Amino acid sequence: GSLSEQEQLVYESNLKAYRDTMSCIRFAEYTGREEGLDKGRAEGRAESKLEIARRLKSMGLSAEDIIRATELSAEEFENLK
Repeated sequence: GSLSEQEQLVYESNLKAYRDTMSCIRFAEYTGREEGLDKGRAEGRAESKLEIARRLKSMGLSAEDIIRATELSAEEFENLK
Protein backbone atom coordinates (compact mmCIF):
# COMPACT_ATOMS: atom_id res chain seq x y z
CA GLY A 1 0.00 0.00 0.00
CA SER A 2 1.24 3.30 -1.13
CA LEU A 3 0.10 6.47 0.59
CA SER A 4 -2.02 9.10 -1.04
CA GLU A 5 -0.44 12.50 -1.58
CA GLN A 6 -2.27 13.86 1.48
CA GLU A 7 -1.23 10.91 3.64
CA GLN A 8 2.37 11.29 2.45
CA LEU A 9 2.38 14.98 3.48
CA VAL A 10 0.96 14.13 6.91
CA TYR A 11 3.49 11.32 7.31
CA GLU A 12 6.42 13.58 6.38
CA SER A 13 5.17 16.33 8.68
CA ASN A 14 4.86 13.90 11.60
CA LEU A 15 8.27 12.42 10.85
CA LYS A 16 9.85 15.90 10.86
CA ALA A 17 8.15 16.75 14.15
CA TYR A 18 9.41 13.49 15.66
CA ARG A 19 12.97 14.12 14.47
CA ASP A 20 12.88 17.70 15.77
CA THR A 21 11.67 16.49 19.17
CA MET A 22 14.35 13.81 19.36
CA SER A 23 17.00 16.35 18.40
CA CYS A 24 15.84 18.67 21.19
CA ILE A 25 15.90 15.83 23.70
CA ARG A 26 19.42 14.77 22.67
CA PHE A 27 20.62 18.37 22.88
CA ALA A 28 19.09 18.80 26.34
CA GLU A 29 20.68 15.55 27.55
CA TYR A 30 24.07 16.56 26.15
CA THR A 31 23.87 20.06 27.61
CA GLY A 32 22.79 18.74 30.99
CA ARG A 33 25.59 16.17 31.01
CA GLU A 34 28.19 18.81 30.13
CA GLU A 35 26.89 21.16 32.82
CA GLY A 36 26.97 18.31 35.30
CA LEU A 37 30.55 17.45 34.37
CA ASP A 38 31.59 21.09 34.68
CA LYS A 39 29.93 21.35 38.09
CA GLY A 40 31.55 18.11 39.23
CA ARG A 41 34.97 19.26 38.11
CA ALA A 42 34.56 22.59 39.92
CA GLU A 43 33.46 20.81 43.10
CA GLY A 44 36.43 18.46 42.80
CA ARG A 45 38.85 21.36 42.45
CA ALA A 46 37.31 23.11 45.45
CA GLU A 47 37.53 19.96 47.58
CA SER A 48 41.12 19.41 46.49
CA LYS A 49 41.97 22.97 47.53
CA LEU A 50 40.45 22.35 50.95
CA GLU A 51 42.32 19.08 51.38
CA ILE A 52 45.63 20.75 50.51
CA ALA A 53 44.85 23.56 52.96
CA ARG A 54 44.13 20.99 55.71
CA ARG A 55 47.47 19.30 55.07
CA LEU A 56 49.35 22.59 55.08
CA LYS A 57 47.61 23.56 58.32
CA SER A 58 48.58 20.24 59.93
CA MET A 59 52.17 20.93 58.85
CA GLY A 60 52.07 24.17 60.83
CA LEU A 61 52.05 26.72 58.01
CA SER A 62 50.58 30.10 58.84
CA ALA A 63 47.03 30.98 57.87
CA GLU A 64 48.37 33.75 55.65
CA ASP A 65 50.66 31.36 53.73
CA ILE A 66 47.93 28.76 53.34
CA ILE A 67 45.44 31.34 52.06
CA ARG A 68 48.02 32.67 49.62
CA ALA A 69 49.03 29.18 48.42
CA THR A 70 45.51 27.79 48.00
CA GLU A 71 43.68 31.00 47.10
CA LEU A 72 41.06 30.23 49.73
CA SER A 73 39.18 33.13 51.23
CA ALA A 74 39.78 33.94 54.89
CA GLU A 75 36.26 32.66 55.59
CA GLU A 76 36.92 29.37 53.80
CA PHE A 77 40.11 28.96 55.80
CA GLU A 78 38.30 29.67 59.06
CA ASN A 79 35.75 26.96 58.22
CA LEU A 80 38.40 24.25 57.69
CA LYS A 81 37.82 21.16 59.80
